Amino acid sequence: MIENFARARVAGHFLATAALAVGSVSALSAGVASAQPNGYWLLTRSGQVVDVGGAPDLGSVATSATTGPAVSMAAAPDGSGYWVVTANGTVKAFGSAQSFGDLPHSGVHVSDIVAIAPTSDGEGYWLVGKDGGLFAFGDANYEGSLPGLGLDVRDVVGMVTAPGGHGYLLVGADGGVFTFGSAQFYGSLPGLGAHVSDIAGLIAPAGSQGYVLVGSDGGAFVFGSGVPYLGSLPGRGVAVSNVVGIALTADDGGYYMATASGKVFAFGDADVVSADVVTLPASLSSDPVVAIASA
Repeated sequence: MIENFARARVAGHFLATAALAVGSVSALSAGVASAQPNGYWLLTRSGQVVDVGGAPDLGSVATSATTGPAVSMAAAPDGSGYWVVTANGTVKAFGSAQSFGDLPHSGVHVSDIVAIAPTSDGEGYWLVGKDGGLFAFGDANYEGSLPGLGLDVRDVVGMVTAPGGHGYLLVGADGGVFTFGSAQFYGSLPGLGAHVSDIAGLIAPAGSQGYVLVGSDGGAFVFGSGVPYLGSLPGRGVAVSNVVGIALTADDGGYYMATASGKVFAFGDADVVSADVVTLPASLSSDPVVAIASA
């Protein structure tokens, strides 16, 4: 089913037209570049990074009671590095990714960071807390935050850089979407009257006017236009409840969904090496995956 809707902007709400694709809707047409995906990294709660396919082995993070668990990672624009962030805002850079600072070294003490997103040129990044508080480093511009708008939330689970790199989008576990800077609002699950509490992340393909949300069951919700709906786990008849993240391929022609157990499902031109599912080594089975990033 595809449902169109519009909302008016009133006191922080937004005017937008969007489409929601669920279940077994046929994929929307999408241009796929000739470049092929090069693999991906999985980040575990303890800070271990597992490289899959052509993704280089660049190192892991040592977490502690002070840093808290690893919570998110983001790939450098050239696909040859990544950043890892922990719950207290400690940021570690690997490969071509550069460090531009973090919260502990700025004298900021928090324990609820949930995501990191780099600027389009890789010369900076944003961190976001579960309350929607934003912290900017390097050439990342501060474009606002949920506390700055007077909004009291506690369920932000992810963020991505806006197409064009001059803003960012936040998503809550209820599927609420918040846009800042150049990011455009195309709708949200609460705006459709949909009641969920298990959204795990979002992606916003470059050059599109929209975004995709993913739930813990692997359901994909597409808003806007020009965004490829490439499938969902319910649409494949796959029953899971532990999807923790979604990541676009380097050419935006596909996406990966990762589960806490390390299983990865590929859609579009995404490739999980030689099978539809990749599983973490048995030695990591007790260390849940918390994030995925494409090389």
